[in-house]
Amino acid sequence: LAMSGSSVSTGGTLVATVTVRDAHGNAVTTATAADFVASADAGTLDPFTCTLGSCTATYTAPALPTTETIDVRIGGTA
Repeated sequence: LAMSGSSVSTGGTLVATVTVRDAHGNAVTTATAADFVASADAGTLDPFTCTLGSCTATYTAPALPTTETIDVRIGGTA
């Protein structure tokens, strides 16, 4: 998981990018958002869209300052 920034103001947005790779490190170009589950503790993640193994979504920070954890799992593995 890569974020477009390391911090965001309350209510602000960042872009979250997931690059789906196989066991050999190659991009899985047929990946879809249905191939993984992503969640945020306090903010929200829009649905992911995928192109050639790179999947992006907009993250919106919550209205109150907090530390956030975003979790991405493929087949139950983070």
